[in-house]
Amino acid sequence: MSQHALNRHVVMWSGGITSWATARMVIGRYGRDNVTLLFADTNSEDPDLHRFNQEAVAKLGGQIVRVADPKERNIWDVFEDDRFLGNARLANCSKYLKQVPSKRWVAQHTNPADTTLHIGIDWTETHRIQDISTGWAPWRVEYPLTEPPLYDKDHWIAEARRDGLEPVQTYDLGFPHANCGGGCVRAGQGQWARLLVVFPDRYAYAEEREERLRQRLRKDVAILRDRRGGELKPLTLRQFRQRLEAAFAAQPGLRRLLEPGTVTTRIPPAITAAMAKVVDLDDVGGCGCFTATEQPSSPDDPSGELTLFDAARTPEQMSGVLPYTGADTSLYSRALAGDGYGWLSRILPPPAPLSCPRCRRPTQLGTVPLLWECPPCDTRDEGTTST
Repeated sequence: MSQHALNRHVVMWSGGITSWATARMVIGRYGRDNVTLLFADTNSEDPDLHRFNQEAVAKLGGQIVRVADPKERNIWDVFEDDRFLGNARLANCSKYLKQVPSKRWVAQHTNPADTTLHIGIDWTETHRIQDISTGWAPWRVEYPLTEPPLYDKDHWIAEARRDGLEPVQTYDLGFPHANCGGGCVRAGQGQWARLLVVFPDRYAYAEEREERLRQRLRKDVAILRDRRGGELKPLTLRQFRQRLEAAFAAQPGLRRLLEPGTVTTRIPPAITAAMAKVVDLDDVGGCGCFTATEQPSSPDDPSGELTLFDAARTPEQMSGVLPYTGADTSLYSRALAGDGYGWLSRILPPPAPLSCPRCRRPTQLGTVPLLWECPPCDTRDEGTTST
């Protein structure tokens, strides 16, 4: 019996194009009999994703297993029950609807001694590898799409079509991924603006649920953030819609930038510039599911707080946080410790020094905490005054 036959492989299947590409590679390497496709259903997905799941599995082979929240909640149900509105920084929907069901199934049905997990992040997301691997320990995790040759999503969409598969419709409609029907709370202004134009009913549902939660919490919380004027403040979906609708009414050409199939290079520069004053189309964000900072402490403890704010654990003990040892950070550490943030200096990299504008030497921390100076030039300036 071959070594491959002795091992089991679980692909974290989302229904997106990179999870399909990952599954195809893993099945090609190890055979369909040794591969399980684990699908964590958020109950917020585009209906077309379920069509793709069925057709893709029929062609790939292997076994697909669906896991979900025991109460079959969707992302908005989680926000209400948790009294916390998911956003780009912390998405409790990922924890309860993806991480907890997936970790519970893996813990109950596999053995880390003979099981490898495969996650479909690609070469643009390698910064996530360490946290994901730490969060899934002791299981081994591999990332096939980060291995050469490296391809982007357009390549894999073309590959799927060559295999006779039509990917989830969200890609052709201008969305960068297939998460939660385009209404991912980790997404930015650009994606939510597109959702308003392409799926106004989905936007209206999210807007209504956000307003309901705001009223319940009696707090000024929102998924989006408004950065205009140099001040960061919550931007509700209702406010964002009203801003867009006013802009569309004043300049109808702006709407074209968000319609499916629009080639932005053919849009007059004046239209693009006008839209940039209303919405940041490059701020699309995206799902960050399965990262370590949102893992529960164990598969059997789905009710625990997000580990990022777990008061029972000090920051030094947090999963995925490693000390930096490559440079002398003593001055930096003393500056932070003076404000009671000594633990932070042990997990942050030393700040990159600026260059002295006069001699181009690297500056260093001076006697005043966090004030960069160039000793040769600044010493030379001592005793001199400008006239």
